[in-house]
Amino acid sequence: MNKTMIQVAGLCKHFGDVEVLRNVSFTVSKGETIAVIGPSGSGKSTMLRCLINLEKSDNGTIDIEGKTLCKDGIYQSKKACRSICAKMGMVFQNFNLFPHISVINNLIYAPHFVKRQDKKELIVKAHEILAKVGLSDKENAMPNELSGGQKQRVAIARALMMNPDMLLFDEPTSSLDPQLTGEVLAVMKELAMEKMTMIIVTHEMAFAREVADRILFMGENSILADDVPEKIFQNPNEKIAGFINSII
Repeated sequence: MNKTMIQVAGLCKHFGDVEVLRNVSFTVSKGETIAVIGPSGSGKSTMLRCLINLEKSDNGTIDIEGKTLCKDGIYQSKKACRSICAKMGMVFQNFNLFPHISVINNLIYAPHFVKRQDKKELIVKAHEILAKVGLSDKENAMPNELSGGQKQRVAIARALMMNPDMLLFDEPTSSLDPQLTGEVLAVMKELAMEKMTMIIVTHEMAFAREVADRILFMGENSILADDVPEKIFQNPNEKIAGFINSII
């Protein structure tokens, strides 16, 4: 039986008077790829940000690899929260690269300065990961010299440098044109085949159908369906069918 990596129960979140998440509950097992789909404004990105402690939930419980990040909306200390979330990496829609340093320095910055890891060893590791994402020839490039797809692959490589047990992706291809989208999805597909635990918020329905082990469909600030891709796409309910038809 696979280890439970993430367990969420009754997650609730408001921004002022606006309800963003209502009673969100799900689990993620080791090696699973979960695609999160649904209309804009349904709470997908906020849910991810709550998992990695970039947003605080108002209520609910989040357990990460058996350690409680928050219980009934009450959080652990800042130090404990940082430790619990340290094994998660996040890849954002807008890359979030440091613009003033080269690609390889973007990769080694956090493990060197945050984890105090040896710089020479990190450079060797960075070369390996850049090869993995198809960017061996870009190690000395500056971010402004890269295409959007290359920037996002650097962002994925940077997340991998921290040895995460799981990766969270927040619409990683939404700002890319179709050709560049394919570059990024190919890297993510390879990670899925290697059984990296991943939660991917995406509007790429073909990718979600092919790669995900499970689909979470969010609407009305809650999870309205949690099932394997075949059942979500081949026999969708009215709300899911309406959403899929609206973006195809």
